[in-house]
Amino acid sequence: MRNFAAVYTKEMRSYFVSPVAYVIAGVFLFLSGYLFRNILMQFNLWCLQFGQRAQMGMGGMPALNLNEMVITQFFAVMDFIWLLVIPMLTMRLFAEEKKSGTIELLMTSPLRTIEVMLGKFFACFSLYGIIVSLTLIYFLILEVYGSPDWGPIFSGYLGYLFLGATFIS
Repeated sequence: MRNFAAVYTKEMRSYFVSPVAYVIAGVFLFLSGYLFRNILMQFNLWCLQFGQRAQMGMGGMPALNLNEMVITQFFAVMDFIWLLVIPMLTMRLFAEEKKSGTIELLMTSPLRTIEVMLGKFFACFSLYGIIVSLTLIYFLILEVYGSPDWGPIFSGYLGYLFLGATFIS
């Protein structure tokens, strides 16, 4: 277990010492924020259009659901973005070891292969979890102006954790 912790700490340190984690998090947060803004603007446009139609007597306003029209679309689009971002996190795990020449040292040390693999997996998964948790700010902002149902949001984030674990492995 101590060996696993050593590999985990080394990988986490290497993520945050180099600009890799910051660039990936910045790119992801920019893309997700842009998409969230666009989805929210589309929802606002629908509200305005249906309100105008109701005022002109062209039919009643249908029930606009924030969960279905904003939250569901956001989670659906983010799956595709994660498909592009997670390889950026994982492709350096062993390539960096080979580049720096420490792969031989790592493989000949008294570490078992499972400890190396789990240490690298959980380090990458921890970084993924940090980046995912940063997107909670979107829904906190949504809470200020609306009243989203938090059940689908939490289940969406739980699904993201499972999705990330699958993609990273």
